[in-house]
Amino acid sequence: MRAFEIFRAGRHTPSQGGAALTFSEADMQTAAAAYDPALHEAPLVVGHPKSDAPAYGWVRSLSATGGVLTATPGQVAPEFAELVESGRYKKRSASFYPPTHAGNPKPGTWYLRHVGFLGAHPPSLKGLRDVSFSAADDGCVTVEFGEAEPDADARLLVRLFAGVRQLLTSDAAFAEAGATTITEEEPAVAVADDNAKAREAELAARETALQTREAEFAERDATIAKQRTEIARADNKAFLARLVGEGKPLPAAEDALLSFMDGLSTGTVEFAEGENKKTLPPLQFFRERVLARLGKQVEFGELAGGGGEDAGTDPVAISNAAVAFQEAERAKGLTVDIATAVRHVTARQG
Repeated sequence: MRAFEIFRAGRHTPSQGGAALTFSEADMQTAAAAYDPALHEAPLVVGHPKSDAPAYGWVRSLSATGGVLTATPGQVAPEFAELVESGRYKKRSASFYPPTHAGNPKPGTWYLRHVGFLGAHPPSLKGLRDVSFSAADDGCVTVEFGEAEPDADARLLVRLFAGVRQLLTSDAAFAEAGATTITEEEPAVAVADDNAKAREAELAARETALQTREAEFAERDATIAKQRTEIARADNKAFLARLVGEGKPLPAAEDALLSFMDGLSTGTVEFAEGENKKTLPPLQFFRERVLARLGKQVEFGELAGGGGEDAGTDPVAISNAAVAFQEAERAKGLTVDIATAVRHVTARQG
């Protein structure tokens, strides 16, 4: 996206109302020199949001020549740049912190807050950084700045020329000369209007195509994510089935463990191994460092009758015995919470 004009010196009335303000060429020079993205990087937004809104780009630098303030953009979303270049946003306005504003990064000068593009709905773009405007930003001055519509001057000249020609060829103009009246249509204007409509239709079609493609990508990503989840669950289930076959853990805990493992999909776990520290994904850590190292637990069949054999002080054995006791009671039509089951198991040891 090319550099573009956002403001010019002169007397302007703020968009939000109030008395007209006068901006000099010196003000434009000072504003350009004061702009520092490290203090406040002005975003390119649609309209003038009062809260969090997506930024479609950022003002990298400002320059002032002949009283005109020009912005050089950076990190502009390609789809948004295309809409601007094609004329979908024909007007824009600049919002400034006044010299005495409490939020002004450089008090004493007019400082650019953001540039708002006007004239179309915001494009549907993913991954855009949000911009946060607080209540302290109230009191900023926003002035609309419009550029000439593409081909507007040419269309105006065509209309003027057609009007003059109609006057010259009217009955009144040629009555004294005995000339024949000539009536002529305005095909040039009609052609210009048709071209504008065709261009709008083409841009609308391209925008629809972009939205369709974005929806297709989102659907594809969702399908891939679902497939990965199903594959991971099948792998975890097979892993647990093998451990259950080895007597660790108990079959009654298999479903709960599988649900727990389904949630271990992000982040890392740091642990010490000897003198070194290692990191593993949570699921791998749980499988390799917890489940795989379990000793053989109390058999389910031994616990189903009366609540379990002596589980000792091993917390894993106590947990498995408590779960087995819950299952045995559930088979009798009774519901026992885990705390009661643990107390029951540990009480039997005394």
